[in-house]
Amino acid sequence: MKNILKNLWNRRRANAWLFVELIIVSILTWIMADQLVPSLYDTSLPNGYDHDRMAIISVASLPDNAPQYDATMDSAAMREEAAAGIHAKIRAYEAVEHATEMGEYPFPGGESNSSKTYVAENPADDSVYMFSPNYMFVPADDDFFLTYGIEAEPGSPSAAELSKRNMLANNELVITRLVAETFWPGQNAVGKHLITSDSWSGTDTVTMTVVGVVNDVRWTNMHRAYTVVFNGGGYQPAGDMLTVMVRIRPGIDMDDFLAGFRDWAKSNLRLGNYYFKSAMSYNEMMDDTLRSYNVYTERRQVYLFSTFFLLSLLLGTIGCFWLQSRKRVAEIGIRRSFGARRGDIVGMILGEAVTLATLAFLTGIAIYLQFALKLGLNEGLRAEDLDDWSWISNFWQHFAIISLIVYAIIILCVVVGTLIPAVNASRVNVTDALRDE
Repeated sequence: MKNILKNLWNRRRANAWLFVELIIVSILTWIMADQLVPSLYDTSLPNGYDHDRMAIISVASLPDNAPQYDATMDSAAMREEAAAGIHAKIRAYEAVEHATEMGEYPFPGGESNSSKTYVAENPADDSVYMFSPNYMFVPADDDFFLTYGIEAEPGSPSAAELSKRNMLANNELVITRLVAETFWPGQNAVGKHLITSDSWSGTDTVTMTVVGVVNDVRWTNMHRAYTVVFNGGGYQPAGDMLTVMVRIRPGIDMDDFLAGFRDWAKSNLRLGNYYFKSAMSYNEMMDDTLRSYNVYTERRQVYLFSTFFLLSLLLGTIGCFWLQSRKRVAEIGIRRSFGARRGDIVGMILGEAVTLATLAFLTGIAIYLQFALKLGLNEGLRAEDLDDWSWISNFWQHFAIISLIVYAIIILCVVVGTLIPAVNASRVNVTDALRDE
């Protein structure tokens, strides 16, 4: 190492411009990687529920000016009776394994979401006692968790048991594993209490009992948040739209199910003023949601721009080191004439390149870190505002992971740009190398 540093110092004029270039490359690569890596990470996250065998059934109500509209069927009681009949028929359909009524409630993978502030009663860590998770409603005595394929964590009642509870009537909650670990790490959260309020004034507080803990569920595909609380669904009068989520039985092809169900539903889901509107796979629904928010377009732009920019930077880096190594043919010939082995020569040149790149990288990252600290990016979010507890929202973890990825990319480029020409140069005939000198 001492000889490598000495050689770098002796060649400081030749290496100065390369050192500055590597500093700039390190900073720019960090900026590009910081766009690309989180986006790739987001797309790789599991949703936490089994949506491949799920479909979403929509039923609509005839407008009062429609030819088949029946005013006598439009009372609240008749609507409820018709809605109950439609739900029963869907559940009884041969290919349906489980079904749950969602109405207009927020549901996993959908567009809408809600959040509420909760305070933990006797948290394990007093510094984390309050935050605002996203919450979803679970209809009483329904197959919600079974339909979504959300699994219960060890120490919690099963998904089947949780699906049958009337959580609203008993002020009960089901929380995800991440929420449990946030408030009571290493403890069984079942039986613990969360306190919520309908206003910031502290009035109308309600103590909710945690009756179950389920695996982490991502509340929408556009976000990485797994902090979800499942509330009991309140009474919701049958409205103009009915939404039922279904899980089809194993071994049934989704396309075949949808084709058969649509034909069946056209004549069998016509009750009162309600009529069958549509049936689509859950995956299709989630894709439509992502497209409506331009998520796919934005991600493609990030991928294309970042990839093109990174390739341009890295190919330039490889080219510079390639040229630098090729210029040292005469020096290699002299060292060979004094008995230096090929492996020693290649190791020396590669060691110099890696050391120079490492020093430049550390300098560039130190400069960029000062910029990030100046902007206050290290201050983070308040616990009550934070629904993303991943490494991306943790400044120091984020900075360290992206920096390691950038360092690996730069070193890879330096090795490729140095090793191949250095090996070729070490094979040059000593006489030819000295003649060039």
